[in-house]
Amino acid sequence: MKSKKAKLGYFSYTIHFSKIQDENHGITDLETKEIWINPKDALQIQRDTLFHELLHVASEDVPSLKMDEYKGDREEDTIRLQSPRMMQFLSDNKWIRDFLYG
Repeated sequence: MKSKKAKLGYFSYTIHFSKIQDENHGITDLETKEIWINPKDALQIQRDTLFHELLHVASEDVPSLKMDEYKGDREEDTIRLQSPRMMQFLSDNKWIRDFLYG
């Protein structure tokens, strides 16, 4: 898939569907406003990964989720737990999507 632009809050992000160097499914660079999704992953994994990366963008300025030396990376842990559940919730409840975005 070709790179796409997405407005997220005030900023415009470029979402790239291109091979990622490491073992990640996706990466977000908050400085350059870019998101990379590995196109070699199954489509379902790409969708979950994109949602996961968008949650990183939404969590950028939440201090209580930032990494600390005692708790590890709270943001990553929180998003890793919420992302698949939220994807399933939105998938299973079309009426809610329609109501929210109708």
